[in-house]
Amino acid sequence: MYDRPNFFWKKIEKFSLLCVAAPPSGGRSELTPRFMRHFFIQNIADAQDEVLYDIFEQILSGFL
Repeated sequence: MYDRPNFFWKKIEKFSLLCVAAPPSGGRSELTPRFMRHFFIQNIADAQDEVLYDIFEQILSGFL
């Protein structure tokens, strides 16, 4: 990567990149296959209401 304010190249090693995208709608464009070929695609289903309730109940009970 090039550091524009300091005018030199930076070398980046051993990094992970996590990208998250929502389904295309509401102004979001569809991701092209040319872009997506660089990533491992994984789909995670929406959690059930009971599961979300339990998760947030545990989080909030620690604070309150």
